[in-house]
Amino acid sequence: DLTGVHSLTDEMLEDLVKFCPRIRRLSIKNCRKVTGKGLMAIAKYLPELTAIDMGGSFNITPSDVIDMVRNHPGTSLGALTEIHASGLGWTDEMIDILMDLVGDHLTGLSIGFSPLITAKVGPIIGKAGKTLTSLGMHFCDCMTIDLSIQLGKLLPNLRVLDIRGANSINSITPMLDARASINGYTIAEDDEDHFPFIFVLARYTSITSSSLVDTRAVHSYDFECIIDGGGLGGGI
Repeated sequence: DLTGVHSLTDEMLEDLVKFCPRIRRLSIKNCRKVTGKGLMAIAKYLPELTAIDMGGSFNITPSDVIDMVRNHPGTSLGALTEIHASGLGWTDEMIDILMDLVGDHLTGLSIGFSPLITAKVGPIIGKAGKTLTSLGMHFCDCMTIDLSIQLGKLLPNLRVLDIRGANSINSITPMLDARASINGYTIAEDDEDHFPFIFVLARYTSITSSSLVDTRAVHSYDFECIIDGGGLGGGI
């Protein structure tokens, strides 16, 4: 975990990963001197890497991420399963390229703080619908109730969803209804065996406590939603 090491350079990172080839999970989040050169060293020297977080490392671009993923041996093997890359300037087109590379095996994706992505991103992320269990779309202007419904239908295995900052969302009931329909059960079958549980991190949205009471009346067992300072964030 190298989160927030602002002095970390590409050269220092390369020296480190050369001598630690068995690293499987790596965070260089908010390491703002690291560039695409550092990512290529990761691709070269960390063949067993399964998860990387580079969110907030703003000298890394989406193109750098894609080049790293394309060159990493774990991509073709289906072993590179978590990519957390919020705040790097993603567009729908760049996410589409990434999904074409990893969509058949990706389990975790974070693309928060991406003002350029649009509602069209729903079907693109849906390319990982068979495997994706964790999605971070915090502080993305495109995150609306309509998009949450799309994601509910496209990502039946989702277990963690970060929608912090989605001001227009005032209820998660529509998303849970969509999940119910795509998973092949009805609300009348509301019990622990039928409903896949999901953790929703929803601070700074328009969801209120009374809204959650209404949602709980329909979906009794299948969610936890954090709208205040509680909770640990569900691992995002």
